[in-house]
Formats: sequence, structure tokens, C-alpha cells
Amino acid sequence: MIYPRVTHLNNPPVKTNGFTIIELIVVIILLAIIALYTSSKYMGASHFSSAAAQEQVVSILRQVQITAMQSNTSDSSASCRSILMTSDQFGVTASCQSKGMVSATLLDYSKDMNQQQLELIQLSYAFSSASAAISVSELSFDLLGRPTMVASPVDTRLCTTTDCRITITTPSTGESRSICINSEGFIYRSTHSVEC
Repeated sequence: MIYPRVTHLNNPPVKTNGFTIIELIVVIILLAIIALYTSSKYMGASHFSSAAAQEQVVSILRQVQITAMQSNTSDSSASCRSILMTSDQFGVTASCQSKGMVSATLLDYSKDMNQQQLELIQLSYAFSSASAAISVSELSFDLLGRPTMVASPVDTRLCTTTDCRITITTPSTGESRSICINSEGFIYRSTHSVEC
């Protein structure tokens, strides 16, 4: 006797919803790799310091520039339109900080709670006027947001021949990041550490 071939068994259907254990393990491993990569950017002081300082310098420049463009006076010192610049300091004056511009000073991003030593961030500046390269200790913006240097009779326009550059350096690693300002006041991060 020949029995007919059974084409369908009355077994319960297999669930196809959800993930298999292999898929879950692969996703967890990928998330762990991404987490390790991104956390390494923020753990050490060497790379994070200059990157964070670059972002804050851009933010300070833009904040003071917007303040200058919203001002209706030509006196740059009275209206908090100037930034004091030295090799280890970058920000507005103390009188402007008391007027609500406390965030317009560069904080030390080199402090790492797990390390005994502090890594200092150094700033260097390259500014030019229509005539030549000049040394600037106080950067100001005019009512149109263009970079100027406060001079006694007339404010001197800056960055007219080449874009001005502010360089942030982390000495222990030698890493440098630059911020550039063009003659019309456009502030941008430079991809080159040497020039804009």
C-alpha cells in the first residue's frame, strides 16, 4: 500500500517577529564600539581641550559681534564690543562680565580631574590691516560686524588684505586649531592649522 505524502503538518506556526540572539549580540557589539570611540574623544585633555576651546572662541567672537551690530553707539568700550586677547586670555572685560556677558570668556578646558597636571592652552594671533601685519591686543567690531582695532582718532579696519587668524595650541601634543575672520566679519573654523 502506498501512503499519500503529507504536505502540511498541523504544527503551530513559528513566530517570525523580533530579533534573533545573534542580531541582538551584533547590535550590542556595534553600540559598544561606537561608545568607546566617542567616549575617547572626551576623556583625555589633549584632543578635547583644543576642540572645545576652538568652539568657545568662535562662540565668544560671534556673541561680541552680534552685540556690536545691535548696539547704537560708536563707543566700543562702553557697549561691550571688544575682546581682550593675550596668549593665555581671551574674552570681554570684567565690566562686561558684570553686565551679563559672563559666558564671553575662554574657560580652561585643559583641566582633567583624573590628572595631577594641568595642560595649558596657548593662543596666538595673526592680524593684518590695509598696510601690514599688526599686533592686536584688543579686537573690536564695528556696527556692521566687521573686525576693527580701536585707535585714538579712527578705528582701524582689520583683515582687509588676508583673513585674520586666531590659533589655539595644546603644547603637550602640539595640536593646533584655527579660527579665521574675513574682512566683512565672517567667522569660521579653519581646516588648516597654518593659514586660513
